Amino acid sequence: MTRHWFERLFDGATEREACVLEVDDDGRVAALREHAPRLDDPARNFEGLAAPGLLDMQVNGAGGVLFNASPTRAGLETMARALAQTGVCHFLPTVLTDAPAVRRAARDAVEQARGALPELLGVHYEGPHIDPGKRGVHRAEAIEALDAPALAALLELRGTGRDLITLAPEHVDAPHIEALSQAGFAVFMGHTNARFADVARARAAGARGFTHFFNAMSPLHHREPGAVGAGLLLDDLWLGLIADGHHVAPEVLRMLAERRGCARLCLVSDGMPTVASERSRFSLYGETIELREGRLTNAEGRLAGAHLPLARAVKNAVEMMGVSVHAALRMASAQPAQALGVDAELGTLRPGMRASVSVFGPELEPRATLVDGQVRWRVEAGGALG
Repeated sequence: MTRHWFERLFDGATEREACVLEVDDDGRVAALREHAPRLDDPARNFEGLAAPGLLDMQVNGAGGVLFNASPTRAGLETMARALAQTGVCHFLPTVLTDAPAVRRAARDAVEQARGALPELLGVHYEGPHIDPGKRGVHRAEAIEALDAPALAALLELRGTGRDLITLAPEHVDAPHIEALSQAGFAVFMGHTNARFADVARARAAGARGFTHFFNAMSPLHHREPGAVGAGLLLDDLWLGLIADGHHVAPEVLRMLAERRGCARLCLVSDGMPTVASERSRFSLYGETIELREGRLTNAEGRLAGAHLPLARAVKNAVEMMGVSVHAALRMASAQPAQALGVDAELGTLRPGMRASVSVFGPELEPRATLVDGQVRWRVEAGGALG
């Protein structure tokens, strides 16, 4: 049994003061005890606000690594170490539209690393079955139709974790979406020029939500609601959001929270190699992507992922959307867990759940990260992020 003391602990529903978290030998919560004295071992005491570990469904890279370019166990280890410094406990490394060999390498790397890296939940395959006109910076020549052979290849990629696939529903037959969903993929829609009817058909077949809602999708129009209109009206769909103020205007973020509510919103980073790194540029598909004034863009000025630690997205949700700290934390923990269907283990801190915890300072800056009860990273006393 391992014990940790937290000055304040939000368990996903309520906030507790001076709380001891007891962790069993399997890395799960055994008990929570409020109004407890500090532990004798100072390394087991944590100041600030503790919360269920942040879960990022969309991480293209971190710590100088781009997963498409380094779909290896070493690449995943570097990403996990870097993301721990941003408050992330669990994540889906994301493969952008690329050659089939890259997707297979990504699957193999995650399968090989999951035992040693409990941070890994599975793989997010963002493409290649997307709309060419809404590809953003995705590689045009790697976009594929989801025909029967392509479906078989996708089903062969299914790993032992929880995998997510982003596709354009207007280009995918409903039985194929149903097959992916039944195989255990979380099917999300994105990079799409879908009409409302396309989204409704995909939803009926098992699609669960949208990837980076508003971005790279058909907008709301008074004659055709499009993908955005469908996401606003079909309120059982999960909406992934890049809350950096660049991908979606702060006013639109606030409007979404006020009109649709926050219960089905999921914060994502869409993070790139610059996150938790000193790098300000990297190569994607042989093209240079540069960080300028908080934006990652290619030579054409197109956004290319985000320079957004997930903890910063939580803070932005509070400041830009006007939601409470607790609501913002749920948008980066409990709700992504629900969207992926892993909420029986992650997203809240109660007996039987995995003891993954993110600890924050007074400005919601990350202070420590624990995965299954083990300290993965902690800021040095009086120091800056490592």
